[in-house]
Amino acid sequence: MSTLPSYAHLALCRYVDTANSLRRAAKSHTVIPVSTVHHAALRDVADRFNVIFAWWAMLYVLIEGYRQVDGADPAIDALLADDIRVNQLRLFRNGTFHFQNEPIHDKLLGFAQLLGADQWADDLQDAFDLYVKSLFPDLEAMYAGEVDLRLMPQRT
Repeated sequence: MSTLPSYAHLALCRYVDTANSLRRAAKSHTVIPVSTVHHAALRDVADRFNVIFAWWAMLYVLIEGYRQVDGADPAIDALLADDIRVNQLRLFRNGTFHFQNEPIHDKLLGFAQLLGADQWADDLQDAFDLYVKSLFPDLEAMYAGEVDLRLMPQRT
């Protein structure tokens, strides 16, 4: 990886930000006790699962981007060393964003049923957050429009 982040790294930063938005949305839903489930509550449950599915699927997009920019980060690399989780997450992404003939299928269940999948997803998201903040220490200033992105080095 070059010493200066490139536009591709900035693109990865955007995907990390999108994944963070999805995670915040997923975590903001209230857990509804099964004994109180009614139609509106079922809609809330379905919405929460849909957002979680989109977030987990987006995590694999982060992995692809990280690999494409030749990212190097010990925390991310340690999490990605778990080939079973990474492969199940890849299948989960495919099952989420590529039409399947069954509403619930093995591509979704494989990752979701792994012990600790939700914690691993949180840890991976946190590691990506720290990674992009190390690449772009002025990240919040960038979002506030205080940094001219045209000055970023571009890959040729």
